[in-house]
Amino acid sequence: MKKILALSILSALVLTGCGSTGKSSSSSSETTVAETTDADIETEPILTFRMGTDPNGEIILTEKNVVTAEPLIMQEPNGEQNYGISLMFDEEGKNIFADVTSEAAQNNIPISIWYDGELISSPTVNAPITNGNAIISGDFTLDSATELANKICPDSQKDVNYEGEENE
Repeated sequence: MKKILALSILSALVLTGCGSTGKSSSSSSETTVAETTDADIETEPILTFRMGTDPNGEIILTEKNVVTAEPLIMQEPNGEQNYGISLMFDEEGKNIFADVTSEAAQNNIPISIWYDGELISSPTVNAPITNGNAIISGDFTLDSATELANKICPDSQKDVNYEGEENE
């Protein structure tokens, strides 16, 4: 079954992405100077989103644009449960994603997701996604949805049990 990127109804926005540490450093009376090398400056992000499935295609988003990625339990009208991944992008990611999903939906082009150079998902887009929230749906189990969400944004995971309830 093809994975479909669809609209999500999530509403909260957070300002740091999954690639951000989100940690503030405490002040100290000592000053430390960190050496920066060319490798530090030119490293490719671990997580990238690309138009199409070419591993050398233009990077459209990175982990810094992803606020959350969580497994999602979807109740179907026939009573069956399906699983997916809910994504939320930061404001920059929201704007970029709106543009690229408009083009992707119109031209039937997937948006691929790459983790450390490995293709981890290439969902098709059925409509422009302009609110910064998306769902990747398809033939997922809870375990496979959790695994993919964890690769996309490990800092945003909720513990979801098989009954569809969140654990604190």
